[in-house]
Amino acid sequence: MKKQTNLLTLSAILIFAMATLNSCSKNKNDSGTDSGYYMKFKVDGKQVQYPIAGITVSDSLIAGFAYGGGASGAPFDGSQGLDLVFYSLTPIKAGDSFSGTDILGGALPAGSIAYLPSLTSSTYESITPQLNSKVSITITEITSEYAKGIFSGTVHDNDGSGTNSKAITNGEFYAKRQ
Repeated sequence: MKKQTNLLTLSAILIFAMATLNSCSKNKNDSGTDSGYYMKFKVDGKQVQYPIAGITVSDSLIAGFAYGGGASGAPFDGSQGLDLVFYSLTPIKAGDSFSGTDILGGALPAGSIAYLPSLTSSTYESITPQLNSKVSITITEITSEYAKGIFSGTVHDNDGSGTNSKAITNGEFYAKRQ
């Protein structure tokens, strides 16, 4: 029962982190133009690029279990978006890689991806139970001001059985630290 409670707590934190990052990452500079930060990737071979991205990385344990972080990208109008969430048993640094492999005895995926293609579509997630998402997230550079990284994975629809999937490939971000 304790393992299930921990999973529910960490899942709630994951959902909160994705929602918070997506709403906080929509920053324009003073002139209202592109800030220089970005998130780009391919969805089933089609290039997608968002002009804004933000990242949060914890410097302390979240709920006493793991260090965590998340990166979000979206267009200025917020009509779609992609969130990366990652956890580690050690502080997060450049060179760290995160996969869909569970940590904490199977209670938490080390890396996950959520993709919203439009406001009227299903959310696609890599944490759909019993499906192999093959997530890969790597932090390539991190400073007090920004982070860079690469990512890929398979995401599955959150409606119904989760049998519809999308391949996220060639992902790259340059995100402002929030």
